[in-house]
Amino acid sequence: MEGIDLIVCGGAGDACQLCDIFVLFQRLFNFLLVPILPVLATALALYGGFLLLTAGGNPSQVTQAKGVLFAVVVGIVIVLGAWVLINTLMTVLGVAEWVGFGGEWWQVQVKCD
Repeated sequence: MEGIDLIVCGGAGDACQLCDIFVLFQRLFNFLLVPILPVLATALALYGGFLLLTAGGNPSQVTQAKGVLFAVVVGIVIVLGAWVLINTLMTVLGVAEWVGFGGEWWQVQVKCD
């Protein structure tokens, strides 16, 4: 399994610059969005579905299951909304360039000159 390099500066002769902060945020958010969010959301949705199926008419367990499923949906909306906000802000500030809807459309490339 490949590791993810979150920090791209600070090596021999490579001083960190302001732009490297944006690269760090981009890589961290892409790491959380692509491999972590789907797995975590699926596991919690399965847990909520399991609670709902095994409730057996118990109103408190049904309420708990609906709460878990609602929390999963709200969590996904919050994370994706934050992604849209951060990437839009980075594009407006001119530190990122959106590549369009072709290929990996969720990737925003940070421009470090």
